[in-house]
Order: sequence, then C-alpha cells, then structure tokens
Amino acid sequence: MSDEFAMIRYEVQDGDKSYYDQHIVHIDVSRGTDLELIHRMYGLDAFDVDDWHEMAEERALLAEEYEKNRCIETSWGVVKVIGKQPMSHETKELFNSYGVY
Repeated sequence: MSDEFAMIRYEVQDGDKSYYDQHIVHIDVSRGTDLELIHRMYGLDAFDVDDWHEMAEERALLAEEYEKNRCIETSWGVVKVIGKQPMSHETKELFNSYGVY
C-alpha cells in the first residue's frame, strides 16, 4: 500500500449559499468516481437511499446526471468535487496538525 494521500475538495450550494469542504483520503480512494467520493464524504443521507452497494441502477442514473451537470443534487444541496490534490505522508501530517483530516 502506497504512503500517498490526496485532498479532495467539494463545493456545496445550499440555495443562495455556497460553502466548501475538504478531506484527506488515501491515494487509492481518490481514484474513485466523484459520486463515490461524495458518498464517502457525506454518507447515504445525501442520496436518500438505504444501501449504496445495492443500488447499482440508481448509481448509474446518478452517474449520468453527474456527467451531464458536473454536480449532483442531494437532499440538502447541490454537491460537486472541485479538486483532487495529491500529497505525501509528510504533507498529510502537516495538514492534520492544523486540524484538517
């Protein structure tokens, strides 16, 4: 397993307000689809479904919507991945020391 990580950045639009989230994941996780990353960050509640792994048909429709619009509408706002920045273990530790995980 590699000792590399990536910071994933998200933009969330809730009505007229926008805010940004980020979290640091293993580099292998960062290679997932944007929908997988959004699910990992925000959980199932974002998609109003019970089990992510048993919703292949719904995931395919969500993926089509995401590809078309470059964002996904969730139960609490519109979310998109806006960046994936690779980083070393040392850089991750530095961010962690400032409270960014």
